[in-house]
Amino acid sequence: MEIKIKTGDELKRLLDELAMEIVDANIFYQLFTDIVDSIKDYTKEFQQSNTFWTFTLAALQDAALVHLCRVFDQETASLNLFNLLETIKANLHFFEDGQFRERLKDNAFVELLARENRMPIKRNWTETFCSSAIQILTSKN
Repeated sequence: MEIKIKTGDELKRLLDELAMEIVDANIFYQLFTDIVDSIKDYTKEFQQSNTFWTFTLAALQDAALVHLCRVFDQETASLNLFNLLETIKANLHFFEDGQFRERLKDNAFVELLARENRMPIKRNWTETFCSSAIQILTSKN
C-alpha cells in the first residue's frame, strides 16, 4: 500500500529507514557468523561459557531475522519493501532531475549520480523485484 508523502525529504527518510533495517540485519548476521566461525579456534572458551554463547548466538540470529521481517513485512500500515515500491511508483516525479538533485543535495556524489537517468522504469516491478529478492534469500550458495 502506498505511503502518502508530500516531499522528496519524506521519500529520503523512507529510503533511509528501510536501508537501515537492511544494514542492521546484515550487522547482526555478520556478528553471528563471525562468532560461529571463531568457535573452532576458541573451543575451550566457548565450552566454559556455553550458556552465554548459546543465548548470544540465538539473540543475534533473532535480531537479524526481525530486521529482515520488517523489510519483507506485508502489513499495509508499515514501512516495508512492498509499500516503499508502491510509494515510489505513485511518486515518480521525485526522481526527475531537479527533484533528484534536491533530495541528494548533501551527497558529495550528486553530480556523478545525476549523470544517469534516475527515473524508475514503469512496469510490474513490485512482483518482479520481490520474487527476485525471495529467490536470492532462499537460494543455497
